[in-house]
Amino acid sequence: MRKPKRPVQRRNYTVEAQRHRPRPWVGANLTELPPKTDEQVDDSLQQRLRKMRGASAKLRWRRRFVFLAILLAMAALSYLLFFSPVFQLRMSAVAVSGADSHISQNAVMEKLSRFKGQSIMRISHNRVSAAVSEITWVDTVEVRRALPNGFRISVTSRIPLLRAQLKGQEWIVDPSGMLMVPDAATDPELPKAMLDSRAGGKTAASVMAVLPKEVRSEVLAIDATNPQLVKITLADSRQIIWGDTSRGDLKAKVIGLLLDQPGKVFDVTDPIHPSARI
Repeated sequence: MRKPKRPVQRRNYTVEAQRHRPRPWVGANLTELPPKTDEQVDDSLQQRLRKMRGASAKLRWRRRFVFLAILLAMAALSYLLFFSPVFQLRMSAVAVSGADSHISQNAVMEKLSRFKGQSIMRISHNRVSAAVSEITWVDTVEVRRALPNGFRISVTSRIPLLRAQLKGQEWIVDPSGMLMVPDAATDPELPKAMLDSRAGGKTAASVMAVLPKEVRSEVLAIDATNPQLVKITLADSRQIIWGDTSRGDLKAKVIGLLLDQPGKVFDVTDPIHPSARI
């Protein structure tokens, strides 16, 4: 059997009316509101225009202030980097590596003394490299800034290859054909080269560069007075007629085999048809 439902007890709630502020426009006919006069409209527009002009003026002044602050910051940074004593080159802050018997550290320092007192930010790597390269024996230069006021310079010296006589003066020829004044550290036992011009140094160096290592170590002298007929004299008095500098790699392979044959004169002017004669 179902249980009988309990009767619903209703409670009486007392709602207290809330008092609201009078709202004259609620329910009012808008057409009955008094219209604004032209003077009132003009005053309202002028007030808005004044506010807009004031805001625009503030924005302009703000932009000018930011622009001026950026200019001042850039000027201060430029002065700090390029003109202030903070980054001035000090010779005591220069480090040189690679110096040897041909390139002294003092010689490198002397070339850099022209930049003393200048900001290292104004001294380009190319200018430093060009100054150090004025030393005849310098082959390559690597330059790095060492903040705040120094440089790290690494140099490599040229390799002496030949000792040459040109116009009554003695020269040293490196593998690139560069002619240099000999110094006290130059090996006096270098092979001799006979030249008639500076271009002959490059001819002699190019021939020496392609010779097999075992043949190059036996070279006593090389005659490059005639670039079309280069001649090489070995330590055992044998002679190689090399010709010009063309087909050098092929001539080097041929001469490496030809020297095993008996003979005093070996001609590889034409490496396709070499000859050996007593």
